[in-house]
Amino acid sequence: MRDIEEILLNSPELIAFTSTEVERLFAFPLGQSTSEFRHHPTWSTCYKIGAWWSDTDFSLWLHIEKYLAEPEIQQENLKKIGGILARMTPATYHLGSKKSGTRIQPNISPELLRQIYNLEDAKVTNLLQMHVTIPPSNIFNADQIPACILSQEKKVQETLKQVNLKTLEPFILKVQRTIRKKQRQQEEINRIARKHRDRMADEEIQDIQTYINDAKILMQDANTPYTPQCEEGLAERIMLAAQKLPSFSEIKHITSTSALQSILDDALYGSRSLSHFYLSFNKAALSPLDISNGDGNAVCLGTQDIDPQATGDITLKFNLEKIIQTKPSAFYKQADFGYLLNRSRTIKLGNTPLFFNHTSQSRRDPEKLSFRIVDCNNRQQQTSELSNEIFIAYDLSKMHLILTLNFFRCIDSLQIAYGDNTNYRSDFYEKVGQLTEDELVCFLESIKLNFTDTMEFNFYGSHQIDFFTVETISSKINNYTLNLFEFIKSLNEGSSGPQK
Repeated sequence: MRDIEEILLNSPELIAFTSTEVERLFAFPLGQSTSEFRHHPTWSTCYKIGAWWSDTDFSLWLHIEKYLAEPEIQQENLKKIGGILARMTPATYHLGSKKSGTRIQPNISPELLRQIYNLEDAKVTNLLQMHVTIPPSNIFNADQIPACILSQEKKVQETLKQVNLKTLEPFILKVQRTIRKKQRQQEEINRIARKHRDRMADEEIQDIQTYINDAKILMQDANTPYTPQCEEGLAERIMLAAQKLPSFSEIKHITSTSALQSILDDALYGSRSLSHFYLSFNKAALSPLDISNGDGNAVCLGTQDIDPQATGDITLKFNLEKIIQTKPSAFYKQADFGYLLNRSRTIKLGNTPLFFNHTSQSRRDPEKLSFRIVDCNNRQQQTSELSNEIFIAYDLSKMHLILTLNFFRCIDSLQIAYGDNTNYRSDFYEKVGQLTEDELVCFLESIKLNFTDTMEFNFYGSHQIDFFTVETISSKINNYTLNLFEFIKSLNEGSSGPQK
């Protein structure tokens, strides 16, 4: 038995993640493992008890080794390899479809990936390509690039020689953004339709097209500023006052120093795109719930509070109005649904304080936004629980209107938690109706500020940064902020002084 095999057998917990020792194992060409290691009782025992690491890179490596060493049962081992790859895919299985945008390819160690392709075994390679994209040549040593990789890149280079990229780049960028926008919206329709169908009892399930039509109606509703369900004259006053609110001015994205050059030279990428292009990155705040909510390939930004799990020392701040001018493939949400914050907000309705909380986890369904009217101690009095999908929208020009007026959507769907509050809605609208025009605008401005404090703005797939949209780049470590406009101005004037 090889030394590395003995180390892993003595410390099997090391294979629960791709440790240095596991990477050392992957560095050896496939087909060199010992029979004693492959068939050691440790592994069979772990699989029997369903160890949580049983569908990892190591598991994939182990079954490829068995496939190579046991030709008499190759087909059986191939089937097991396919099963492992399928289970390694971080997807929401009850949706489980690329058409819904909820599938992300397995994150396989580059070292193991190199060894698999260097086998040049068509059966294994074809099986792998059913689950992961073909890797670029730069992950291989220059003298060990597999023939199938070289062939594909040669075709790409030949195509590129036939076009003038410098001339076509603005057009290509515009087309890409248009295509991604349509793709994202179609994925959202499919995701909502499948989710709603899968929640139905077997005897109640209808044709998928019914759910697709319902999803389209829901999305249209989500992209329309909500009209408060009160007396018509008051509803009209509220809608007119909302139009006087200023748009959101800035959004920010948190990243790391190590990723900054790549982002500025290339683009911002969503998780699925990063995996497909085999780009290294530090995982941020993406959870299975985020993937279920359609964020598997989203680049996340925010106007105010950002999930602290998104740790990074660099903050990029953008001018939102300028970004919208570039017609990006983007969408936005009322809140970061995965960022649970049990915090009461206060807004003044005339002389009366109104306390609410919209970022605590739903007690009934984690895929619903739980809006609660609370007392001054954050104790729930009334609640509204609406599907997250109604709080996801694409109309960037009406973003501030949609996100502000959604507050009234929640008010209109309140249900009493405890106490005799049957007249809460009518009392609420009566007080709103007593506000002067200026007071009404101030009230809506307060709603906008507090009801969007964890809102999320998302690019879909990728976004090449237009530098005129960047306002500042800040480094937490160096306590330094570069104002891009002032920096460019100083360069043009022949100065390169520090910009703080």
